[in-house]
Amino acid sequence: PLSRGSIHINTTDPSADPIADMQYLTSEVDIRAAVAAARRISLIAVTPPFSDLITEDALHQSGVPLVNATEEEVRKWVLDTYISDIHFFGSNSMMPKELGGVVSLQLLVYGTTNLRIADASILPLSVFPHPTLGLYGVAEKAASMILQAAAMK
Repeated sequence: PLSRGSIHINTTDPSADPIADMQYLTSEVDIRAAVAAARRISLIAVTPPFSDLITEDALHQSGVPLVNATEEEVRKWVLDTYISDIHFFGSNSMMPKELGGVVSLQLLVYGTTNLRIADASILPLSVFPHPTLGLYGVAEKAASMILQAAAMK
């Protein structure tokens, strides 16, 4: 996704939840991709062998736009019903600070000297079929950096 939200600490209480504004589907590119996916879902649902497994009016009953729905109908459905797949990315993006990054190439939080982040939040974009694939690489790199830093002390 290209849409960008924000997350902010709003208290000194470490157990309090931060303020998160996800801003899902605020990029036109993301909306178009979701509309295309919704259209594909409708097409798959009415195509054998999948269509043989569901009732003829399953799309109508579920509220999913029909294959012949207008672009505006599908767009409205997408915007009204979208929920996240909950694989969070980018809340602590690893990129230059001047571009909104939070973490350096050494996985250090900008403005700190010994705080590293090594989870899905450092990836500016989701580029993997599933987050685990890329996160193994992040973990290996983080472990190497931490061991190297410890050896220099």
